[in-house]
Amino acid sequence: VSESAYALWRLREEAAIESARRDLGNYYFGDAAADAAALAQKLALKETLDAAADPDQLQSACASLPEALQQPRYDLAERFRLEELMARAVEATETEARERHCRTLFSAQLLEVHDARYALWREINLPVLAEGNKALAESWPADAPAPTFDAWYAELRRSTQAGGNLAECVAFSESLKRPAAALRNVFRMPAPLSQDKNPQ
Repeated sequence: VSESAYALWRLREEAAIESARRDLGNYYFGDAAADAAALAQKLALKETLDAAADPDQLQSACASLPEALQQPRYDLAERFRLEELMARAVEATETEARERHCRTLFSAQLLEVHDARYALWREINLPVLAEGNKALAESWPADAPAPTFDAWYAELRRSTQAGGNLAECVAFSESLKRPAAALRNVFRMPAPLSQDKNPQ
């Protein structure tokens, strides 16, 4: 029964697993076709899981596996979706904290340019953030780091601090106009750094 339940779960989650494998392959090797063994080695994953020493515990775990695999935490596509939405909320909160800090350092001329950039960033990203936060509040996982989304978001906003000198703040302001600053792109794996294979 456990093997059958796992086979069905594996089939159901195949698309999400394959998508994650491609993203990790691109990130670590610059190759979406990187095989699972290479990724496991890069991530220092165990080749086997330690089984429970107590045969009764192992038998109980195996008996409960079919039921466990039906729980929301094993819906990988949904988990990845929620992780992406949380990453957007974190990125937006960090951006807002940096903006509050940096505007205190700008001259009137720099502030005028920055305000235009930040206004455009907000116009593009606040609807994305609101949509994501609404979805998180409605689908907040039971094993999340806080009892509710509202509690987690309030603590995130309270604890997020920012600093930086003027040069760093100018670079931050300029970054707001780039596609990488869009919240929709936060969870995407960055392109691998190009390597010069024929150094002079």
